[in-house]
Amino acid sequence: MKIELRHFLSVGIFLLMTNTLFAQASSGSVFAFTQLPASEQNLLKAAMPMWSKLDQKAQAQLRTQAQHWLTLSAAEQQTLLLKQRQWDSLSFPDKSKERSRYAAWQSLGTLDQAKISAAYRQWRLLSIDKQQALKAKFAQQLPEYQQAWVLGPTLGKEAQVLQEWLLFIPQEQIKPWLGLLRELSLEDRAALIKISKRMNQQQRDTFRTRLLSAPAAARTDMIQKAM
Repeated sequence: MKIELRHFLSVGIFLLMTNTLFAQASSGSVFAFTQLPASEQNLLKAAMPMWSKLDQKAQAQLRTQAQHWLTLSAAEQQTLLLKQRQWDSLSFPDKSKERSRYAAWQSLGTLDQAKISAAYRQWRLLSIDKQQALKAKFAQQLPEYQQAWVLGPTLGKEAQVLQEWLLFIPQEQIKPWLGLLRELSLEDRAALIKISKRMNQQQRDTFRTRLLSAPAAARTDMIQKAM
């Protein structure tokens, strides 16, 4: 099944946000375009003029997308294209929300991911009516309650008290910041909550950036000094 590169790249971008296989694309050696297998060249031919200018990571991501696409059946390819059209139809705020949710998922530990996956499998076993009823009930909850679920079983329990540290986070900081919060001890997170009461949003943004830039071993001292 042949597709235009613009469609393939769009699907690739979508998959980079929704599938850890692409988010963790392995890096390999830089290849000349003519060294790629013919099947990959066919899918990526629109990238040929700029191929030599792409860095190793970008080439590896495109090749991973192409290789995965080639393993799919025609029906699976059509499903991905349908998902891409659905993604394109989302508003900018909805796309931002989905990116944030994906970043939150990536920041989860393997234990929390396993718990969520198990819960999802149980949900899939329910009848369509029960699934729809649960989705409707969830949609009626307050935003902070919904956010607690997005943060996972562990950090989600503290979502409301950590709320001021979860507002207005730049997209590129969401995953590392949530990961940092999970790595902190309960005592350090409790201290952060107290600190947030004495800071305005700009001060919290600055302190969050400083914590993210600091070595893990130095963060407890930084929090204690801020206290």
